[in-house]
Amino acid sequence: MRWLLPLLWTCFIIPSWSQDDNSLLWEISGNGLEKTSYLYGTMHVSKKIAFHLDDVFYDALDQSEVIALESDPATWLENDTETGTLSRAGKVGFNPKGFYTDAFAMRAPDKKDIANFIASEDGLVNSILYRTDQYAQDFEEDTYLDMFIYRAGSKFHKPVLALEDLEESSTLVALASMNAMKKKPDAWLQERIQQGNLMSLMQDAYRERNIALLDSIDKAMYTDHYLENMLYIRNRNMVHKLDSAIRHQKVFAGIGAAHLPGKEGVLALLRERGYTVKPLVSESSVKGQELKHKFVQTFREPLGSTQTTDDKFFSLDLPAPLYPVVEKSHTTYISPDLPNGAYLMVHRIPTYRFLNPESDIELHDLEDMLFENIPGTILEKSIIEKQGFKGLDLKNRLKNGDYQHYQIYQTPLEILVFKLAGESDYSARFGPALFKSLQFHIPGQKEIELSSGFNSFQVTMPALYRFTNRYRHGNRQLEGYDPGNGNYYFLHKVTLNDFDYIESDEFELKQIQLRLYQAYGLEGTYQDEQPNSLVSSAIFDKLKGLELRLKTIKRGNDYYLLGCLGKDQASSQQYFDSFKFGAPRYVENFEMIRDTAMLFTTVSPVAPKKFVEISGQGYDRKKQKDYMPYSKKTVYQYKNNEAITVLVNKSHEYMTLASVDSAWAGRKRRYTKKTFKISEAITRSSPDGFHELQMTLTDTASSRFILVKNVIKGSLLYELKAGGDTLQPLSPFVKEFFENFRPMDTLIGRELTEDKTNDFFAALRANDSIVLDGYRYLRFTEKHADSLMQLVGTFDFPEDKGHIRTHLLRQLGRMELPEVEKFLLQYYEEAYTDAMAQSKILQAITQKNNNSAARQLLNLLSKDLPLASNVYEINKIFEPFRDSLPMARELFPELLAYHPIEEYKEPVLELLSGLLSENLIRPKHFKKYKMALLNDARMQLKRQLALEAEPGQKVSRKQKQYRKLLHDYAVVLFPFRSDKNVAAFFHKLDWVQDARIQVRLIALKAKADSHIPNGIIADLARDKNSRILLFDVLSVAGHLGLIPEEFRRPEALAEAALFEDSTFQPDFDTVEYIDSRTLENEGREYTAFYFKKKNKLDYYKDYKMHVVIYKAGELPSTTPAYANDGLRIADIETDAEVMERVTEAFLIRDRPRAVVFDPDAYQGYAQFGY
Repeated sequence: MRWLLPLLWTCFIIPSWSQDDNSLLWEISGNGLEKTSYLYGTMHVSKKIAFHLDDVFYDALDQSEVIALESDPATWLENDTETGTLSRAGKVGFNPKGFYTDAFAMRAPDKKDIANFIASEDGLVNSILYRTDQYAQDFEEDTYLDMFIYRAGSKFHKPVLALEDLEESSTLVALASMNAMKKKPDAWLQERIQQGNLMSLMQDAYRERNIALLDSIDKAMYTDHYLENMLYIRNRNMVHKLDSAIRHQKVFAGIGAAHLPGKEGVLALLRERGYTVKPLVSESSVKGQELKHKFVQTFREPLGSTQTTDDKFFSLDLPAPLYPVVEKSHTTYISPDLPNGAYLMVHRIPTYRFLNPESDIELHDLEDMLFENIPGTILEKSIIEKQGFKGLDLKNRLKNGDYQHYQIYQTPLEILVFKLAGESDYSARFGPALFKSLQFHIPGQKEIELSSGFNSFQVTMPALYRFTNRYRHGNRQLEGYDPGNGNYYFLHKVTLNDFDYIESDEFELKQIQLRLYQAYGLEGTYQDEQPNSLVSSAIFDKLKGLELRLKTIKRGNDYYLLGCLGKDQASSQQYFDSFKFGAPRYVENFEMIRDTAMLFTTVSPVAPKKFVEISGQGYDRKKQKDYMPYSKKTVYQYKNNEAITVLVNKSHEYMTLASVDSAWAGRKRRYTKKTFKISEAITRSSPDGFHELQMTLTDTASSRFILVKNVIKGSLLYELKAGGDTLQPLSPFVKEFFENFRPMDTLIGRELTEDKTNDFFAALRANDSIVLDGYRYLRFTEKHADSLMQLVGTFDFPEDKGHIRTHLLRQLGRMELPEVEKFLLQYYEEAYTDAMAQSKILQAITQKNNNSAARQLLNLLSKDLPLASNVYEINKIFEPFRDSLPMARELFPELLAYHPIEEYKEPVLELLSGLLSENLIRPKHFKKYKMALLNDARMQLKRQLALEAEPGQKVSRKQKQYRKLLHDYAVVLFPFRSDKNVAAFFHKLDWVQDARIQVRLIALKAKADSHIPNGIIADLARDKNSRILLFDVLSVAGHLGLIPEEFRRPEALAEAALFEDSTFQPDFDTVEYIDSRTLENEGREYTAFYFKKKNKLDYYKDYKMHVVIYKAGELPSTTPAYANDGLRIADIETDAEVMERVTEAFLIRDRPRAVVFDPDAYQGYAQFGY
């Protein structure tokens, strides 16, 4: 009934909305305005629902002097290429896996790839100009309403006003998304959704112009946090901007309809400022359609200016810049003519024809592709030539009547696809002039000195070159071709900002070249390595006398690959010698920045992001408590790809450290665990209340270093990381950032060294939720003993906080104080019904691992025995004694009194078995428990035999437990085997089929020189599932000679190693031994054994290649140094080929950036976006 009341209430509310206010168009007047202005609520889609427009809409749009939108579409591409989704800022060089293979790859496109480029329709163009759905075009307008409004104004040269700052609005939208949806919609909306889907409800509201209903839907679905950031703040920003504009000009403003209604909507905000806003509605008549026709059919004459690319290879006269929207192995540019709804798209596709002569694509191949890949009807087609480059010119018409104009050119280095498209006859009217302006620019001199836009390097290239990314984020790739001597040159500059690992210079310099040679089936000859560089060569075409020479150079995080394909070494050497490093140049000024998202200041040429997401939080994240921990990470990256990562960890409110020095000691341990060497560590404390630790992490095999700065202020711990080169000074970008880094004055949380235990005690008594997780972060010392004992002894812990009491008991147990020991003993006796508390006390006692601890344990167990539901807690009591068996001796034989109790059976028996195996206890000391042990062993044997009798039984947890218990019983009873009852038990034990139990029984017999039945060892050795265990136990017993020689061979042990983590099933598994090899890796010899293996039950029926590798000189052995999981052998692959790949996987196993080279793996043109 309570759930129904809100629904009944909404039945009265919803019909009460004023139907007079059902309008999307509003007139703004009053407040001293000389001219009225207009406000329209749009849908950001091209669906016809958004175009239910009255005459008054077109009238208002026609009469206005200024167009105002949420943002100016003319700035979108500029903004995105600099800082938005099209920019690669903060994204370059952070993917180390496969680095040597992928980062330097030059894969030639095939005919299908080129056809895809010709046929491509860019999604970004559609999102900016049209937002149409190719499957629903008959139900859509030619563009979305916001763009229609923009064009209607800009075609008539009306100024366009952006009501929001793009970066700020993007930040607010991102913030809103972090806690967007309510757990479930309000009750009335749930009812309405059940009657019809939500989208239909919203579309009906828009169709009926019922903005009040749209407002109610938003409030019913979204959180206050979402509404504040997505709507209300943006509403205030837009009204502020609109207020200034309408005072001087007649403005038509189009913003999302959701911004209009409500107490904090734009309409209400305008009224608060004294304006009169009233709805405008009218009929939709011929007059309106005539105005619409005028807006649509009018063309604004494109006023072109010369636009070019980074390398200035070509230029055209265009109404907008050429924006590079894709920069991978190919480059795609877009130049939109927004007022006319048109665009020019250019693809520059490198062909790498000199490295891939077999895949060379000629002009006639391009011509053959046109019929299938040009949309609509081809009207004209001709072969053209411009400045020595041949190409194709073609014009086509789409089914909707729009015209397009293509020109496709082929150069020695690339294929260029120019596509001009627009509404109606745009391309027919303006295409001829545009393509006439197209010019290719080749310098007159034979060679030219090139450098990156940031002076990272200089190199001399032939005048015909390709260098598409000179000034932007991303890796640099240059190609040059000298038609005089036929030489082909290339250079790659690739950045890897890997701040978690330092690789050997020698390995990296060679690996880059090796992968390129492998890609083309070449064998490289390597010269002696120079500091940070390596030169090599390979015969490319013996008949033509072509040689490929490579040089790799490494400096800090930057890797360079230079190559020359030609006939004479002199040219390549001259090319290599022309390469020079330059002093870094920064176009932007170094300025003091304030990062309000991460709460620090520093000096940098890179502006901070206004919003940084909390790590690991999803779309539906709820606002978390201020005391909770979180982390954020951001990247500062300049256009030369230098990068600095900044990670901030906000600790829990209760996080407590002994001292700042202890924090720094922990950080140092953290880095040295990753095999780094800390070559320098500097600490300082600032008068401003923060502490710093700066370290230089190095590796003896590399000149590269990682610079790390840790800063603590309040509960914030910052970690800054950047890279550098020990042979070079620190770059200004890194130096200025690190030296000027300061946390903001705002104190977040409390000092990490502050004692917070009293606050915890108070919060626990006040039932504050902070304690539920916070208890783990506190640091309890002996000075807190009295408070802890008083709390544990007197406070009635609620059920949901029992785990906190357990934790506090554990903390007390670590204190070496007599009064604490006395308290725990007394508490143990009083906690009769609290098995967990008793278990924790016992665990605390046994952690001391001394004779006193053993006596105390026995004493307490004699008074009361905890029976925890979690057997793990019982096992944990005895864990310290397993690691120190001499101490466990003090527990026996008294501990055997608890052996019959199920929860104690396994740990007690395991300890006794271990003591006996190590000769730390004599059988006579526990002889009086012999019959009890024997009776239990008999029951366990019956359980095992019953389990084995079950049809189709698999290895289960229960079976492993039975096996372990039965083994331990066998060990402790074996000294009494002369007893006829015990002897009968061992006779029946031979009936057990489990090979592991049989093997362990044989080990006992062999050690005691007892009789072993004929043939059983041979059978167990023949069984791949028991061979290794048999070898191990008989090796320890000194009786390896009992195993037949054929099963002691290294290859037999390697074969069994294939099934260490599985079970060999003769009916399904097939194994073939292939070969063995001697391998050398990192100065050590290994022996590798290769097998083919398959299982009939696998989805893929192919064989897999397995390799098991041992250290040479340690054979025979059952502990491989390496074993793979198997690599599938395709039908077209030979065993030898796959053996090479599994071998390489071993050789690069400790090289986290390297991947196994696979020439047949699909490389495709995924890097090109298709």
